[in-house]
Amino acid sequence: MAPVATPTGTERIRLIYAPGLWAAACPSADAVPELVRQHLGRDPFGEPATRVALIALDGTGDQPERARVELLDLTLEHAATRVMASDRRGLWRLCAYGARGAVASSRL
Repeated sequence: MAPVATPTGTERIRLIYAPGLWAAACPSADAVPELVRQHLGRDPFGEPATRVALIALDGTGDQPERARVELLDLTLEHAATRVMASDRRGLWRLCAYGARGAVASSRL
């Protein structure tokens, strides 16, 4: 995979959040972007988007056990993917990771 460009600060992310079976136990689709904004101290979301971040939760119990963040360009080609098993705080950190923009592949 070719290196991904370093964020320029002008990238705008379209967020797709899929809590799956845990929708009732997780923040709403409206709350996730706001929590990410608070964590980052800036707003990475907007249109027209230059990237798409897909956040999907997975697990087997009554709470999600893993989150998968995929960063895609607008042709839906993968720029980065990360899967993390974590506690709730770690899942928020992962959401913020997915929304921060592209990173060099050497940092993945």
